[in-house]
Amino acid sequence: MEHVDGFGEFDLGNNFDLLDLPSFDEFLINEIDDITLSQVCETIEFENAAYEGLLDFSLSPGNGNSSMMEIESKDIASSESRFAQPVSDDDIKNLIKDQENVNTKNNTKWAMNLFEKWRASRGGDIPELNHMTSEQMSFWLGRFVMEARKKDGTEYPPRSIYLILCGLLRFLKDNGVYDKNFLDESNGEFAEFRKLVDARMKSLIDKGLGCDVKQADPILPQDEETLWLKSVFGRETAEQLQHTVFFYACKLFGLRGYDEHHSLQCEQFKIGEDSAGRYIQFTGRATKTYKGGLGHLNVQSKNLKHHSPPGDRCMVDYFELYLESLGNTGAFYRRPLPPTDEVLIRFGQQLVGVNKLKSFMKTIAEKGELKGNFSNHSGKRTCATQLYISGVSEQEIMRRTGHRSEKSVRKYKRSSEQIDVAVSKILDPPQNKSVCVKSENGVEPPRKKVKCESASEENCSSEFRVLQDLTNSNKAVFANCSFNFRIGN
Repeated sequence: MEHVDGFGEFDLGNNFDLLDLPSFDEFLINEIDDITLSQVCETIEFENAAYEGLLDFSLSPGNGNSSMMEIESKDIASSESRFAQPVSDDDIKNLIKDQENVNTKNNTKWAMNLFEKWRASRGGDIPELNHMTSEQMSFWLGRFVMEARKKDGTEYPPRSIYLILCGLLRFLKDNGVYDKNFLDESNGEFAEFRKLVDARMKSLIDKGLGCDVKQADPILPQDEETLWLKSVFGRETAEQLQHTVFFYACKLFGLRGYDEHHSLQCEQFKIGEDSAGRYIQFTGRATKTYKGGLGHLNVQSKNLKHHSPPGDRCMVDYFELYLESLGNTGAFYRRPLPPTDEVLIRFGQQLVGVNKLKSFMKTIAEKGELKGNFSNHSGKRTCATQLYISGVSEQEIMRRTGHRSEKSVRKYKRSSEQIDVAVSKILDPPQNKSVCVKSENGVEPPRKKVKCESASEENCSSEFRVLQDLTNSNKAVFANCSFNFRIGN
């Protein structure tokens, strides 16, 4: 069965975007080469040793014992302030739990609730999932995949089936069951179950389920210009400025729909200037594609610098004004306040609500009267699409969006209307040039008569007269054509 990227992190509503779903790899156990890990640990120990001055420590016969006693006494004296208080098992569990993605937790809970409701509807003695044997799990999960339905009784699309199984697998791992990975192709105990899932997903595709995936539309350049002309973007009011900064934080730095914005801090932005001009520097933190754990030792967080030329739409000026209005510290999205006689742009200390932040892009599109399916994910898609249309390399697009594979970033690139029209013209059948082509309004283009511009009609060649008679008749039509003639010798 094909490995599917992009699952796990999603909106549980009806219009969730499949591109919000985190990779299935994220809830598999990350495997790290032991040699690589040991080398990294040695490097860290070396750096710590150098930092603490231990590399310069010498055990010479003259001062060895006294130096050792002195260092030991210093270690004992400073140990109380150097180390944290002893941690409990609950502290460790809470730390691990807090680092789990909220949407991933919701996906696990949703999948288990669905499974438990199905188990109750069956009425029999179906064991609890984490207490099943491999044989029982293969049997009952197969029945569950075949019988699961939405609340309205309709069948789930193929990817939803896969999401549900991913949620059930995470539940097993959260409860210490690691030896029953029914999606692992190397696990022969569940080979028949995977064949069933594969056949089930294919049969749903045959029924047309899951073929039309609803995705967020990008904001194309003409729509972006409309937002400026209709004053949706600007810096006359706090709300207008916030909407502008929100959109361009998505577009310039490829920020994700909600999760990256929710935790965004003013300290992650820096205004600077170099030989190329003024710039905004953004430093990312933990995201869906960068967690910072053992599995991401060779992955770095975003560190992007965006230069903007001076002008009335210079983004450096907009971000600088916005950051100054927030005091250059703290949460990046706070509630706008009404202007005063002294200060036009004001923000309070209260954070923008979750639901309001999630609807920012939809609000922007509605104010601009844009047509399409716009959500907060439109911002990241706008970044990838506009770079793609302009011919930027996939490597640079990935650097901006934060994707770690070409396959993932290609899902974000959407064709523009101009590209679609050009491709359509290329693939259309050749036009019959003997038939008059009418314009878009259905009116036949006017015929242009050919005139001989020589001093007298007698100077026109016989060939030119033939062409003149032909084009001035109703038997042929020439449109948008240029003719060059050489009269005489």
